[in-house]
Amino acid sequence: MVELSTIEKTTQNAVVESPFTRIQGLPTWLQKTRLIEEMEEAAMACDVSYPWAGDYGLLALIDGPVKYLARTGLNYVEPVKPTPQHPTINVGTAAIIKQKEVENDLWLRDYAVFLGFIKGCGENMRNALCSKYYEQLKEDTFKYKRIKPRQYLTELETKWVFLDERQRKTLIDNYERGWEENEHISAFATRLDDEQTKLLADGITISDENKKITLHIGNVEL
Repeated sequence: MVELSTIEKTTQNAVVESPFTRIQGLPTWLQKTRLIEEMEEAAMACDVSYPWAGDYGLLALIDGPVKYLARTGLNYVEPVKPTPQHPTINVGTAAIIKQKEVENDLWLRDYAVFLGFIKGCGENMRNALCSKYYEQLKEDTFKYKRIKPRQYLTELETKWVFLDERQRKTLIDNYERGWEENEHISAFATRLDDEQTKLLADGITISDENKKITLHIGNVEL
């Protein structure tokens, strides 16, 4: 089996090699939303076998337990560091013992990916944001080593980035920006549906009638 430290470092490097978009100054709500999308993409690229992961990789680390359950129907359980050997490695037949070895190796591998993602995502977040918006998370001894991705978002959402009327208008204007160059009309329609759903999650309702008008304008532009 590959060294666990190698798996952890490989995962970290894979995340860092796709840096999040740098944000100058105080993030807008739209910038925060796009940052979350980049975090989600990195999280779902992680291959783990946790029962709660399904096809979503480590998305739960971005969503948090409540949102993740509502979104996927899966209950997130915080991973804990496995023991070097299976707790009952000496119990059972040779075949059962072998199976336990395989299971424990998988648990160790998953945990290494988990740690690597936390480190890589944290590094990306600190590179994407001005230090003002995360430095209060820093611990005296461990610095940012134990800070999980969701904590960076909670820091932003509770202290810095709020959905006021100006931000709401910006989000609506962004939705109504129309067809983008080189965007297929079917992709345009799908984007409007996706963005309508995301705005609703933020408490902003785009009526189906307004969506049809935006789609029609896009068709005229085409």
